[in-house]
Amino acid sequence: MFTRILLLLVTCMGLSACLGFSQPVKESSLPDVREPRAEGDNADSAPTQIAKADATGPVVLRLSKTARQLQKQGRSSQAAATLERALRIAPRNAKLWQQLAQVRLEQGKWHLAESMAAKSNSFAGKDRELQAENWKLIASANRAQGRPEAAQRAWSNYRALQQK
Repeated sequence: MFTRILLLLVTCMGLSACLGFSQPVKESSLPDVREPRAEGDNADSAPTQIAKADATGPVVLRLSKTARQLQKQGRSSQAAATLERALRIAPRNAKLWQQLAQVRLEQGKWHLAESMAAKSNSFAGKDRELQAENWKLIASANRAQGRPEAAQRAWSNYRALQQK
């Protein structure tokens, strides 16, 4: 009995000694993972500023280019997977959402194409050309789903953006 208690005591002391050797991580040694901000930006900056920052990342650009090549080769599933990966890196990138919407339209996934084009519009900011292309895509998706009234409304939005 005495040996068991002694063994337990020695084990506990050994474990507590191991815990005592760990060094606390200093905050200054951690990498800065905050989103880059331009001078004078505040926390309530517009999504378009984030979208622009997302669009310039070399990894995102490479993934977008790869997806375009896959799409041209008729490998739409791989193109969609590549764009989804890019969107995990840059989730507010309006152009990536539009590119994925185009792939989904080609796949015949009309509802997904429509919702992704709408999401692209939500991040497009003042990019009227991108918004117009999204409305054109939404019109095509609605037409393919047999919803002519919704397609006409989307087409009207497209034309309105083209005229301004």
